[in-house]
This record gives sequence, C-alpha cells and structure tokens, in this order.
Amino acid sequence: MEDTAITELFFKRDQTAIGELWKKYGKRAEAVAKNTLCDGRDAEECCNDALLAVWRRIPPERPECLGAYLLKIVRNIAVSRLRNNTALKRGAGADLLLSELDDCVPDGSDVSASVESRELSAAINAWLLAQSEDDRTLFVERYFAGESVNDLSAAFGITPGHVSVKLFRLRQDLKNTLIREGYLNEEK
Repeated sequence: MEDTAITELFFKRDQTAIGELWKKYGKRAEAVAKNTLCDGRDAEECCNDALLAVWRRIPPERPECLGAYLLKIVRNIAVSRLRNNTALKRGAGADLLLSELDDCVPDGSDVSASVESRELSAAINAWLLAQSEDDRTLFVERYFAGESVNDLSAAFGITPGHVSVKLFRLRQDLKNTLIREGYLNEEK
C-alpha cells in the first residue's frame, strides 16, 4: 500500500492504518530501535510507543514521507529510552555512534538557540544532498539507523576497513563544511 493511502486511513481514523504502516516499515523501525538500544524488549516497547505517537499525530500532521516520519519518531523514543537507561552508567550502543560524530558536529553548548539549531540541521542536510547516493546512504545508515560497520560492509559489498575509511572521510568532509560555514571552530 502506498504512503498516501496509509495516511488517508489515518485521517479516516481507520485502525488498519497502523497495521499497514507496520507491514511496510516495521522491520526497519525494529532495526533502528534495536541498533540504538541493544535490547529487544525495550526496542519493541519503543516501536509500540512510536505507533501510538503516529496515531496521535496524524491527523493533523500530514508527513511527506511516512517511513522517514515513523523512523524519526522511533529513533527519538529509543534515544530517550537509552538516556534514561544509562543515566547512571554509560553503555556502548548509541554513545559510540555519537562519539564518532563529536569532532564534526557541534554540541548543544555551541548551538545556543533553536534557530541556529535549525540552520545547522539545514546545513547538514545540504551537505548530505551534495554527497553521492552511496555515501549519503552509508552515512545515514550508520549515524541515523545505527547499522554496524560489518552490516554496512555486507550491504555495500566492501570490506569493513573500506567502510571505516569512507565514514572517516565523510566525517572529515562534514567537519570542514561546518567549519567553513561557521558552525564549528577549527580547534574541535
């Protein structure tokens, strides 16, 4: 079923919309939650919470890309759950992924206002759009979906070392772009 048809089911408050959404994007949503949390039960709860959130938000919202809309909600819920789970202890999971981006994305203290945050987001999106489709997919799969280097290696048919080098070069390019555009200091 097409995204527009599923969205219309949500607008009609037809509960089959949830099943259709899950049938189309469920496996991907589960993967995002599991890659972020490294816990199957927490990931399942996040997915259920995300489906409820989508049900509550549509209508009035009408997302352009229903899959991306669901995955963003799943990831946000999973990151919040991870923060709660690791408030007293630090786990690997998403912390490792975020630490890889520390050098090229400013932290919250550097981006003081929400307007600047939106501008930073737009700059990163523009940078992503300037990348080749493979590089863009690789970057998003690693840093948004939390895919492992080994899984990316298998998906792209390249060695894990090559994946790591490509990701390093992409991070460096993003960092240089953000420095050039004034979002990041050169010493970082």
